Amino acid sequence: MINYKSLLYSIYLCLTVAVVGCLKDDTDLPEQNAEDYYQVYMPLAVQNPIAVNLKFGSEAQAFVYGANYGGLNYPDKDIQVDFSVASNLVDSFNLQYGTQYELLPQSAYSLAATSAVIPAGTLATQPLDIKVISEGNMDIFKSYLLPVSLSLKSNDFKINENLKTTFYVVTASLSFDDFQEYNRSNWEVIEVSSEEPAEGPDNGGLAIHTLDGKTSTFWHSAWANSSPGPPHYIAIDMGETKTLHGFSFTGRQSSNAGKPQTITIETSMNGTDWETAQTFTLQNTNSEQKFFLTSGFKEAKYFKMIVTAMFGGANYTHLAELKAF
Repeated sequence: MINYKSLLYSIYLCLTVAVVGCLKDDTDLPEQNAEDYYQVYMPLAVQNPIAVNLKFGSEAQAFVYGANYGGLNYPDKDIQVDFSVASNLVDSFNLQYGTQYELLPQSAYSLAATSAVIPAGTLATQPLDIKVISEGNMDIFKSYLLPVSLSLKSNDFKINENLKTTFYVVTASLSFDDFQEYNRSNWEVIEVSSEEPAEGPDNGGLAIHTLDGKTSTFWHSAWANSSPGPPHYIAIDMGETKTLHGFSFTGRQSSNAGKPQTITIETSMNGTDWETAQTFTLQNTNSEQKFFLTSGFKEAKYFKMIVTAMFGGANYTHLAELKAF
């Protein structure tokens, strides 16, 4: 584990030597009180704010906090340090950085200790852990703020007020690799806004082609006898209730206009009552594009994919593959 104090202290000494070495013999230095530099601080506060990226789940994950002593000498006695979560600093932090973070819920974290000691003759407390359990306590992909501040039990030492608090920005997320795509063999298209049989049963046109596992086939909204505009949609019955974590969309393998630019997903338990899950913004590409339901996973038996905007100014749309995980 990196000893941040040792690293910073070494840099400090190197800079001090470099500066002193550059001074001329006749340079007059102002008198300075050396004790002003003997201060206690949180080393990670030098890099505020600290981004902490966790994997969403039920297991505890940890990151470090602690206190250091700064100066040219070692303390001649123990320094008693207290730590606390400074919830009162969230608003001022958001104002300073133009953010809207909420305080990390108290149920999500625990501090290894609320007090520690910088022993006499040393420069730092032992590294301490903040443990976080994200599942059930945090919204996935949402960032929270955790300000941890120090205070001293004695007036014998000073606090560096600029480095008194470490601001942790804590986010719990997942990887697409954590999920397998759902088997679509029992999925059924129960409704489609329109489809184009004139594209041919082998090459595409029908909504069912979005479920056939072939990127060479595709669904195309109607254009032969009529050309309805958006929204274009396909409603799917998955055959059983599933937890929907996200979706993937593969574009028609062509350079044609009409690829989906904006897609909204709605979910339902009965195929009649629908609720909006999320809206995605896609790229104009033939490649597969994956998205998490970052606003929250959904339990559903049915879902509806609604295309509300298309690339190239087209009135129609098309799609090769539609998957969920």
